Amino acid sequence: TASCKKYLSEEPKKQAKIKTVEQLEALVNNATEFSKETNFTATYSTDDTEISKEVDKNNVTAFTVNSLQRYVSSTAGIENLATDELWTGEFKKIFTANVILKNIDLVSGDEASRRRVKADAHFIRAMSYWILVNNYCAPYAAANMNSLGLPLKRTVDYEESLKRATLQETYDFILADIEAAKKVAEVDVDPRKTWRVSQKAISAFMSRYYLFTGDYDKS
Repeated sequence: TASCKKYLSEEPKKQAKIKTVEQLEALVNNATEFSKETNFTATYSTDDTEISKEVDKNNVTAFTVNSLQRYVSSTAGIENLATDELWTGEFKKIFTANVILKNIDLVSGDEASRRRVKADAHFIRAMSYWILVNNYCAPYAAANMNSLGLPLKRTVDYEESLKRATLQETYDFILADIEAAKKVAEVDVDPRKTWRVSQKAISAFMSRYYLFTGDYDKS
């Protein structure tokens, strides 16, 4: 089934059942998808984390091998891990955002909800690419702009190219998504759904974006 064209040509059943904007909003509201931390490199490869011998000895099931590889900065160990939760997790969010963007103009529902969910999708995709570009690519610098960026997934098409774009193209893609997300009407962050887009969230994101790209006045 992995190589069968007939199998790949069939529309996924989940995709075929999307008819309303409420269904797309439910995808955005999935707390288990968007509120959990999947960046274990950021969690464990930092001076803010300390796992003493005593803590490890008394909590033998608390820390996975993957986590400890990052904690001790074992480059070889990380390279040889069977899975990468961060890469997989963020591209899963990107896929969800693309499902929303593919269907948003086809489903029934009020226009205000449609605009909100569409802005959310652009914001989610931008944030996921931001996390990925700062973990898997060279730092933003004039000398690096033609180096490898990320595969830019704009659709849910399995035949879409997975070739890595340049670093410049990746940053441009993130910025374009944020510009699209700015159309959201909500000003304040919803404390119950902090991953949903708002004007304040966009301002915070753009401040960090310009800080990383060296445009300190805009930051």
